[in-house]
Amino acid sequence: MISCEIKTDKSPETTTANADASKLPVDIIIALEEQLNQEEAVVGTMMPYREVSIVSELPQKITQVAFKEGSYVDQGAVLYRLYDADIRSRLKQVGAELELARLNKERMGNLLKTETVRPQENDEAVMRFQSLVAQQELLLVDLSKTVIRAPFSGKIGISKVHLGAYVSPGVELVMLQDQSRIKAGSKLISLFRKNIYH
Repeated sequence: MISCEIKTDKSPETTTANADASKLPVDIIIALEEQLNQEEAVVGTMMPYREVSIVSELPQKITQVAFKEGSYVDQGAVLYRLYDADIRSRLKQVGAELELARLNKERMGNLLKTETVRPQENDEAVMRFQSLVAQQELLLVDLSKTVIRAPFSGKIGISKVHLGAYVSPGVELVMLQDQSRIKAGSKLISLFRKNIYH
């Protein structure tokens, strides 16, 4: 009989190599949810969302500067008051004339019914009354312009005029800026957050 024997060659070097291969270092990273602030970088000039030059519509003297320079003012807040005594005086005068014209118009209307006066005289009385009403409305508009208010909420700058100064229409008195948002050039910068996984 012939017998065969297969011998497995298990040398110490092979066993050591297999043991070392099973012990290779492994990096483990655990995925976590975090918030990431994502910003957009823009090259340009930083500007407030909106700004306006505060001006007077009347040629008049400043009687009050009603704000603190560099402070925050609300929309509609009084910024300046102008001299208004002459406008109030004219309003009283026109008011007296208007009352007289009203009485005269009513009188002429009653006389016209009885044909005591000519229609032309009645028309003149009506026109006089309407003219004085228009004058009164114009003076009330001018009176409202003596109080200069903030057109929107924002940060007020440094006043270029002071108490007692005489201002002309269109001359800049102070700058008002809305800094609630900021623009770079003509592009509005906005910051936003989003959840990411890494």
